[in-house]
Amino acid sequence: MEQENVKILNRGEEDEMELQGFRLSRWRLAVVGLAVLSTGGFLLLLLYWLPEWCVKSTCTRTTAQDAQVVLLRSTDEFRRWFLAKVRVILAPGRSPFHILDTQTTSPSSTPSPDTPTPATGKGPRHQTSQADPNQELIHRYGEYQPTQIRYFTHHSAKYYWNGEAQNFEVLTGLEDLQVSCSALHSEHSAGLSRNLQEYRRLFFGVNEIAVKVPSVFKLLIKEVLNPFYIFQLFSVVLWAFEEYYYYAATIVFMSFISIATSLYTIKKQYITLRDMVAAHSIVRMSICRANNEIEEVISTDVVPGDVIVIPSNGTIMPCDAVLVTGTCIVNESMLTGESVPVTKTNLPNPVQGDRDAEKDSTF
Repeated sequence: MEQENVKILNRGEEDEMELQGFRLSRWRLAVVGLAVLSTGGFLLLLLYWLPEWCVKSTCTRTTAQDAQVVLLRSTDEFRRWFLAKVRVILAPGRSPFHILDTQTTSPSSTPSPDTPTPATGKGPRHQTSQADPNQELIHRYGEYQPTQIRYFTHHSAKYYWNGEAQNFEVLTGLEDLQVSCSALHSEHSAGLSRNLQEYRRLFFGVNEIAVKVPSVFKLLIKEVLNPFYIFQLFSVVLWAFEEYYYYAATIVFMSFISIATSLYTIKKQYITLRDMVAAHSIVRMSICRANNEIEEVISTDVVPGDVIVIPSNGTIMPCDAVLVTGTCIVNESMLTGESVPVTKTNLPNPVQGDRDAEKDSTF
């Protein structure tokens, strides 16, 4: 039973991990709370250092689909443990793993009887019962009702529950779906509707590298709860009991100076990194909509599948993209270090090439 509930995340990749699902237990939380009070908070400190002990002492095992807390362990030689809280959001209609389907309709629009279903892209089903036609409508459009989507965040990556794979997975873009050149030209070059763009932004998030600057209190807690400073605290208590007050005071003074210096350095690095990212991450972009209209948006609103119009005077590209039509010159010095700009050509369209060949053969 225990092995069946262990899921493998990012299988075959460098960040491969094992996942186990847990559900909070009230009586275990009460017992752990009493133990923390009886040990003067030392047990809480131990559970902070050892997340696997924290989860196993306060939760009970359950399936990954019903988990409230997940326990992650890397499969490399270090075997590090991580815990993450599973959160739930309400989304209209369908699984987030179908939002790159080009044959689906807008999630907030009302489907017509001839509209393909979001999950399969197939046409309407035939009614199996003439006596109760409403049952067929309910079965056909039931997936447009608000759906609970479960996810957790680990290392700034969101893992969503995929019901088909029965596992948590990271949403991928078109670059990981092995889309052919002809399919990209025919199915993904017309632009997105506003509703579909908002639906994708709900799961992919904003197109921005957000560097959050933690408060001084959070940094202080992480710095003080370091095992080294806990050892220093026990040393101070030991030397105080032995009446080496000057030596204990020296340790306290040196530890205070070390903590203050570390807090100042870490805080300054966070602020510098945030300012560097913010200075280059927000630009205005021209987006082509599904109705062939051009809309000016902020780069943070761009989602996978948007068709970007590059102006003649150039722009900063805040995302990975494929050139569908035309040519351009790209300065990639920030990525590759090369000072010479590179000329980019558009992605070939095999279908259009076949049509041109047929036209040439008719003359």
